[in-house]
Amino acid sequence: AAAFGELARGISAAGGTVIVPENAALLDSQVFRQTALADPAAVTATLAYGQVAEHSGLHVMETPTENQTETFTGLGATGADLMLCHVGKVPLQAHPMIPLVQVSSDPRTVERYGRDLDRSLDATASAHALVSNLQDLLAQTASGTYAPKLFSRGITEFQLTRGLLGLSM
Repeated sequence: AAAFGELARGISAAGGTVIVPENAALLDSQVFRQTALADPAAVTATLAYGQVAEHSGLHVMETPTENQTETFTGLGATGADLMLCHVGKVPLQAHPMIPLVQVSSDPRTVERYGRDLDRSLDATASAHALVSNLQDLLAQTASGTYAPKLFSRGITEFQLTRGLLGLSM
């Protein structure tokens, strides 16, 4: 959580935009909030679902459902160029239009799903070393020199949100 907080803070400080969905477990981490947010006590959505950020920095996007595929589609609508996810249990299906980089530091997850993860992280490494590792992976992905594993295998899913009422047209 500290490494993800430092990464988010660093991207924001460099003039980039970081968007965290409000249903992300990361926001439950006090370490992440203290590292990444100016006011760690007040975590409120600053963007509606799919809203484009008008200024750089760290934003929290509303998520009308808990469906990860719908969340990814909302992140794509905000203009996100790539997504980063720490996998704690099982890898997620990738999005067909926005590369989803999946990493884990959980030994059981790495042992069971390592071939589907883009990077295994050393949980004993310093936050600085982890941030450097993630920055390298994200830079390679953004430049097109690396394609996330599940994305390149076509293990993808796309779905627009049906919102709180679950209506489809």
